[in-house]
Amino acid sequence: MKDLIALLQPERRIEIVDVGAADLEHGQKPPYMPLVQAGAARVTGFEPNPDEFAKLPQTENRRYLPYALGQGGQAQLYITQTPGFCSTLAPNADVAALIHGFSGHMALRDRLGVDTQRLDDLDQIAAVDFLKIDIQGGETAVFTGGQAKLARCLAVQTEVAFWPFYENQPSFADQDRALQALGLQFFAMQSVNRFPLAGVPPRLRRQSRRRDAGPWVDGDALYIRQIAQWPGLSTSELQHLLLLLACVTTALSAVCYLADLLQARGALGAAEVRQLQDIVAAGGGAGAA
Repeated sequence: MKDLIALLQPERRIEIVDVGAADLEHGQKPPYMPLVQAGAARVTGFEPNPDEFAKLPQTENRRYLPYALGQGGQAQLYITQTPGFCSTLAPNADVAALIHGFSGHMALRDRLGVDTQRLDDLDQIAAVDFLKIDIQGGETAVFTGGQAKLARCLAVQTEVAFWPFYENQPSFADQDRALQALGLQFFAMQSVNRFPLAGVPPRLRRQSRRRDAGPWVDGDALYIRQIAQWPGLSTSELQHLLLLLACVTTALSAVCYLADLLQARGALGAAEVRQLQDIVAAGGGAGAA
């Protein structure tokens, strides 16, 4: 990653917003972390669960705020047995009971009254280059409350649901419509979670989860600024998008196209483009600090 940054020499840091930034103790590092560790990005995260917020480290390149984002106004934060299932939407117990183990994960421990904040109203956020969001059904409310700042967003990684585990939970299709309206297009599924249905005997659960084609429960979808718009992006935006794609996913052809656009503007030479291509092709972007 440091080699790519040195080649591109972006003028400013990439501004990342992480909504639902809790460290869920699963050993999962955010996909953008190599950029933050290399000093090329700064993250502003939001986590309204007080217990989870207290675990988040505040550093020069990582700042966290205890806000629930949405469309503004009051809401209930439902605190579940497993923190990763907390939401401003009420758990749907009937649906949770259909998937092995979910009733326990989603059992209600507490509920807190919160005032949701609109992303567009926050002075702490001047720009959003990359949005990572995972808040169990509240995603479209954040998109609605952040339309102005997300109008120039380069990429969004959002958790999408294929099952309505919460009351009135927006679907994958609902999120897709909202993000397309912001000029973003679906690029890839970063991950998909499959879980066995209730009733699978213990001796077969692991096999079911590893081998069954479904059911798909949820996953992380990556959206990017519409590719047809790339020639109209600024040089800085092209550099940032290239670094983001090289870091958070596997997108060699997209990176090559972005490098060609930068070369046409004189921002990269032919030798630098070849070097950049080789770095990404060798895996020197994604997950590399």
